[in-house]
Amino acid sequence: MQFFLLKIAGSTWESRAIAAVIGLALVARLINLNAGLWYDEILTLTQSVRLPPATLIETYGSLNNHVLYTWLAKAFVALGGEQAWVLRTPAVIFGVASVGAAWLAFRETGFRWAAIAAAALLAVSYHHVWFSQNARGYTGLLLFTTLAGWALHRAVTTSERRYWFYYAAFFASAMLVHLSAAFLLLAHGLTLLIHGAIVARKRAQTSFWGWLAGPLIGFGLGALVVLVVFAPMIGGMVSEFSDVAGSPGETAKGVAEWKSPVWTMIETVKSFGVLGLVMPIAAVFSCIGIWRMLRSAPWIAAPYLIQIPLTFVILTILSMRVWPRYFFIDIAFVMTAVVLGAFAFADFVAHRLKLKERLGVDATALKIAGVAVMAAISIPLLVRNYERPKQDFDGALALLQAQAAADEVTTLGLASLYFNDYRDLRWRMITTEKDLTVSADARRLWVVAAFPAHAEAHFPDATSMLRSEFDEVARFEGTLSGGDIVVYRSREQ
Repeated sequence: MQFFLLKIAGSTWESRAIAAVIGLALVARLINLNAGLWYDEILTLTQSVRLPPATLIETYGSLNNHVLYTWLAKAFVALGGEQAWVLRTPAVIFGVASVGAAWLAFRETGFRWAAIAAAALLAVSYHHVWFSQNARGYTGLLLFTTLAGWALHRAVTTSERRYWFYYAAFFASAMLVHLSAAFLLLAHGLTLLIHGAIVARKRAQTSFWGWLAGPLIGFGLGALVVLVVFAPMIGGMVSEFSDVAGSPGETAKGVAEWKSPVWTMIETVKSFGVLGLVMPIAAVFSCIGIWRMLRSAPWIAAPYLIQIPLTFVILTILSMRVWPRYFFIDIAFVMTAVVLGAFAFADFVAHRLKLKERLGVDATALKIAGVAVMAAISIPLLVRNYERPKQDFDGALALLQAQAAADEVTTLGLASLYFNDYRDLRWRMITTEKDLTVSADARRLWVVAAFPAHAEAHFPDATSMLRSEFDEVARFEGTLSGGDIVVYRSREQ
């Protein structure tokens, strides 16, 4: 491993530093990896991973099916069972690898210390750890899109044909993990149009057509692989996209806002808690860092600057949900930009205030201190991540088993997936207020609901009756925003 890193890094200090960062990333992602599954993970398991291979290969099912991840999870579950840590293992592997990929890609800017520092911050980033412990394909998406950006940069700057084959492989892998990779890949294409125009202007026409062969290999071969894999499930994919974009139930308050870019930005800021107060400073640093990257490695930075607004625009036009996680692929780029901006600020302060002459403190010391402070900011968030599951379905189940043994227990809305599909408890499902009646052989009725905003939007009569005629016994909070599990109990007559 160290020989491999040394060969890439070209220096002992750099290979040792990134090896230590990757080791730290692995440790941070193994802590409490077996915490209870949340709704989307359960959906992945029950609707995709459990399917027979012959059925799975032609079943898309829903946007929750991150195809490449599903197959990897299926392989791990076949070996280790349906434990949470087993289902999440591919996400951990992808997450740790994406830390190394971020270093590999952004060291191409020429700022190698900044690339190491950014990788270190990713290693302890709350959001990165959260997704690395999430049995979904988002860390795989980050890994392969980052590597695709690296391959694109190398292909454009070196004119070596092999990098276009690398790009095709990363292109296909990213799309097979999650279709939202198309936004960044489209941005890559738009960036290449700019580069192609420059080539056509500066070189002879024959050189331009020779240049065009590379992008055709990268995009053409990658697209071909994706089409071959997705061919058996095209019908299901078209149907699913139509349903998501046009679902009439999505117009309710609290659900329709999921399609709003403003809601996306608010939720992103909220995920930082009180630490969101430092985001204006980070935004200033990131602007400085982006400018530095554009000057040193424009073919890496430019696609991200195109992709971020492009994603907002396309999703809004298609009336699809603008989830913050669609922008998780930008985390390495943003982190590197912040670090580069902070380093530029440290250089400015050290020089302007002559800290070396006055205090014996140089810019390097300021940079190290700055990275340490930024890493420390993640600690409170990481502690919260380890202390709480994403959704505490298990806690609600334990309470119901302890206190409602002699009563009837029912589920409302999305809660049924965990208790009935996953745990196979076969509890009655509540859909209207008429269902909120106690069976003859039970003393009281218990109702467990998940995602309060969703339940309110889709079952307004039932939730209104629960608030007025039932007692809220417990509310189980997790790290997932809006994902509370609420337990109600009817009042004794």
